Amino acid sequence: MIGKPVQYADDKSRPYKVFGVPRKMLLEHRLMSKPGSVVRDITVNVARALDEAAGMSSEGTRVVLTGRPGCGKSVTLLQSVEYCKSQDWIVLYIPRGIELVNSSSNHVYDLRTRTYLQPYASKQLLMRLITANASALAELKTTEKHDLTPLSGGAGGAAKEVAVIEAGEPLVKLAEVGTRDFMRYGAVVLEKVMWELSQQEQFPVLLAVDEFQAIYCKTQYRDPNFAGISSYHLSVPRMLMEFASAKRTFKRGAILTAISSSPQYITPLELEDALALSNRLPPSPYYKRSATLTSYTEGLVNLPVPERLSVEEAAGVYGVWNKDKAILPDSLHDENFLAKYSEASGNARDFVWKGFLSSLQS
Repeated sequence: MIGKPVQYADDKSRPYKVFGVPRKMLLEHRLMSKPGSVVRDITVNVARALDEAAGMSSEGTRVVLTGRPGCGKSVTLLQSVEYCKSQDWIVLYIPRGIELVNSSSNHVYDLRTRTYLQPYASKQLLMRLITANASALAELKTTEKHDLTPLSGGAGGAAKEVAVIEAGEPLVKLAEVGTRDFMRYGAVVLEKVMWELSQQEQFPVLLAVDEFQAIYCKTQYRDPNFAGISSYHLSVPRMLMEFASAKRTFKRGAILTAISSSPQYITPLELEDALALSNRLPPSPYYKRSATLTSYTEGLVNLPVPERLSVEEAAGVYGVWNKDKAILPDSLHDENFLAKYSEASGNARDFVWKGFLSSLQS
């Protein structure tokens, strides 16, 4: 099984099509006739952990995939999301965590919660959640009556009209309210839907976040005085951090995340401490840690992704690209395979891009 090439199902409701993939992976998928990956030892280990987590609270499975750049963290995360989808989990996958903090979507201050809501980001998450999990959300029913008070100053300055979703209604009906009038209801409905998912026990829920370290970093959002807004004052990053730190939990499910290598959003010290990573800066009274951010890292478990592909795994990767005619015919021999594997030192990304694909460059 290790080293076996696997192609993702060509279905419009598959997570990689609905939620998208990280930018670095997107180019690979565009080069391939049909997106796929190779089963690795870490893939099997994560799948087994998720099987165990299916009947447990998400508090017991809060994992962060770590490792050197290009080792395969994002691919392993996507494989896990696709696996959970095939096992009838409800999946919420965020492949680009950076976009939640880089001021690429609007934000509105809410006096009730004293946080900044993100209506458009909330709408996008709800739309993708509905598309990827349509049958499960239609089957689930709301457990209580929801009075949805719209955000003041919404679209068109409309008067406050409280939308009501009665108990026993399909959960998808509640979610759809947040997609239709997202400026007034988007962020409120996302909170309600996540609360409902955390209460039900019919389906296990996977919350998967790539570029996870970004939601702990300084954001590019600014308040009216042009002061920086902390990530835990933004509605969506705060929600993700609450689930990651078990301040909120799913009765059945898991939290699976991965950190990425970004020159702008470097893993903060609080997260490095929690995951026992090698610190850029040693503990010192001159380097402060945020007590608030530290509280959002409690209980996270570090799962290192191997730095190198095994020879068996590398052979599988080589076979995937050879099947897509990405390797020149005169390079199809064992000596070339072993040479490229050695040049990349087993690193998955370098093996592909600086290895056999580099031979296609003119």
